[in-house]
Amino acid sequence: GVQDKAIKIQEDGIKSLHHSEAITAKTNNIAADITVDLKKQAEVEMQISEDLNLLDVQLKQARREIYSFARNRSRDRCFLCVFIIMMLLLLTAFVLKLVNPNDVGSGNTDGINATTPI
Repeated sequence: GVQDKAIKIQEDGIKSLHHSEAITAKTNNIAADITVDLKKQAEVEMQISEDLNLLDVQLKQARREIYSFARNRSRDRCFLCVFIIMMLLLLTAFVLKLVNPNDVGSGNTDGINATTPI
Protein backbone atom coordinates (compact mmCIF):
# COMPACT_ATOMS: atom_id res chain seq x y z
CA GLY A 1 0.00 0.00 0.00
CA VAL A 2 2.57 2.55 1.09
CA GLN A 3 4.90 1.62 -1.75
CA ASP A 4 2.04 1.89 -4.28
CA LYS A 5 1.21 5.36 -2.95
CA ALA A 6 4.87 6.39 -3.18
CA ILE A 7 5.06 5.16 -6.80
CA LYS A 8 1.80 7.01 -7.61
CA ILE A 9 3.16 10.25 -6.09
CA GLN A 10 6.40 9.81 -8.02
CA GLU A 11 4.50 9.26 -11.30
CA ASP A 12 2.33 12.31 -10.63
CA GLY A 13 5.50 14.33 -9.93
CA ILE A 14 7.08 13.20 -13.20
CA LYS A 15 3.85 14.04 -15.10
CA SER A 16 3.66 17.51 -13.59
CA LEU A 17 7.38 18.01 -14.32
CA HIS A 18 6.83 17.09 -17.99
CA HIS A 19 3.78 19.38 -18.06
CA SER A 20 5.72 22.33 -16.63
CA GLU A 21 8.58 21.66 -19.09
CA ALA A 22 6.07 21.74 -21.97
CA ILE A 23 4.61 25.02 -20.64
CA THR A 24 8.14 26.47 -20.34
CA ALA A 25 8.94 25.42 -23.93
CA LYS A 26 5.71 26.98 -25.20
CA THR A 27 6.43 30.16 -23.26
CA ASN A 28 9.95 30.31 -24.71
CA ASN A 29 8.56 29.85 -28.25
CA ILE A 30 6.02 32.63 -27.72
CA ALA A 31 8.74 34.90 -26.32
CA ALA A 32 10.97 34.14 -29.32
CA ASP A 33 8.09 34.91 -31.72
CA ILE A 34 7.38 38.19 -29.93
CA THR A 35 11.08 39.11 -30.14
CA VAL A 36 11.13 38.38 -33.89
CA ASP A 37 7.95 40.42 -34.38
CA LEU A 38 9.41 43.33 -32.41
CA LYS A 39 12.60 43.22 -34.50
CA LYS A 40 10.54 43.19 -37.72
CA GLN A 41 8.44 46.07 -36.44
CA ALA A 42 11.58 48.05 -35.53
CA GLU A 43 13.00 47.41 -39.02
CA VAL A 44 9.74 48.57 -40.63
CA GLU A 45 9.73 51.70 -38.46
CA MET A 46 13.35 52.42 -39.38
CA GLN A 47 12.50 52.01 -43.08
CA ILE A 48 9.49 54.32 -42.73
CA SER A 49 11.63 56.86 -40.91
CA GLU A 50 14.29 56.74 -43.65
CA ASP A 51 11.62 57.10 -46.34
CA LEU A 52 10.11 60.09 -44.53
CA ASN A 53 13.52 61.74 -44.20
CA LEU A 54 14.18 61.16 -47.91
CA LEU A 55 10.77 62.61 -48.81
CA ASP A 56 11.46 65.62 -46.57
CA VAL A 57 14.78 66.23 -48.33
CA GLN A 58 13.15 65.92 -51.76
CA LEU A 59 10.33 68.25 -50.71
CA LYS A 60 12.80 70.90 -49.50
CA GLN A 61 14.77 70.55 -52.74
CA ALA A 62 11.62 70.92 -54.85
CA ARG A 63 10.52 73.94 -52.81
CA ARG A 64 13.97 75.53 -53.31
CA GLU A 65 13.78 74.91 -57.06
CA ILE A 66 10.26 76.37 -57.28
CA TYR A 67 11.29 79.49 -55.33
CA SER A 68 14.38 80.08 -57.46
CA PHE A 69 12.34 79.48 -60.63
CA ALA A 70 9.69 81.99 -59.47
CA ARG A 71 12.41 84.51 -58.52
CA ASN A 72 14.05 84.19 -61.94
CA ARG A 73 10.69 84.48 -63.69
CA SER A 74 9.78 87.67 -61.81
CA ARG A 75 13.22 89.16 -62.59
CA ASP A 76 12.74 88.33 -66.30
CA ARG A 77 9.25 89.83 -66.22
CA CYS A 78 10.64 93.02 -64.66
CA PHE A 79 13.26 93.35 -67.42
CA LEU A 80 10.57 92.69 -70.01
CA CYS A 81 8.29 95.39 -68.54
CA VAL A 82 11.09 97.98 -68.52
CA PHE A 83 12.02 97.05 -72.10
CA ILE A 84 8.40 97.38 -73.29
CA ILE A 85 7.99 100.75 -71.54
CA MET A 86 11.18 102.06 -73.17
CA MET A 87 10.00 100.81 -76.58
CA LEU A 88 6.61 102.50 -76.07
CA LEU A 89 8.31 105.77 -75.13
CA LEU A 90 10.52 105.61 -78.23
CA LEU A 91 7.50 104.76 -80.40
CA THR A 92 5.53 107.67 -78.91
CA ALA A 93 8.38 110.09 -79.61
CA PHE A 94 8.70 108.72 -83.15
CA VAL A 95 4.94 109.07 -83.82
CA LEU A 96 4.91 112.63 -82.43
CA LYS A 97 7.86 113.52 -84.66
CA LEU A 98 6.00 112.07 -87.68
CA VAL A 99 2.71 113.83 -86.88
CA ASN A 100 4.22 117.26 -86.24
CA PRO A 101 7.87 117.44 -87.23
CA ASN A 102 8.15 121.25 -86.78
CA ASP A 103 6.77 121.61 -83.26
CA VAL A 104 8.39 118.69 -81.50
CA GLY A 105 11.62 119.90 -80.01
CA SER A 106 11.25 123.45 -81.36
CA GLY A 107 10.43 124.92 -77.98
CA ASN A 108 7.06 126.05 -79.29
CA THR A 109 4.26 124.62 -77.17
CA ASP A 110 1.19 126.55 -78.33
CA GLY A 111 0.85 124.63 -81.60
CA ILE A 112 1.64 127.62 -83.80
CA ASN A 113 4.34 127.15 -86.39
CA ALA A 114 7.57 128.81 -85.37
CA THR A 115 7.85 130.64 -88.71
CA THR A 116 4.47 132.34 -88.35
CA PRO A 117 4.88 136.02 -87.48
CA ILE A 118 3.16 137.14 -84.33
